[in-house]
Amino acid sequence: MAKAVLIPLERTINGISGIKNIASNAGNDGEAPIRVVFNPGTDPNVAP
Repeated sequence: MAKAVLIPLERTINGISGIKNIASNAGNDGEAPIRVVFNPGTDPNVAP
């Protein structure tokens, strides 16, 4: 799942401006949460 889903999603999300960092963790249960932290002052609802 990591290669097919998680890595492409991270690459796409990482292209959004205003991101401070991104972290993910693929588990054996099929879940893969992605945590995105924006720079202060960035509105995540409108970040391009």
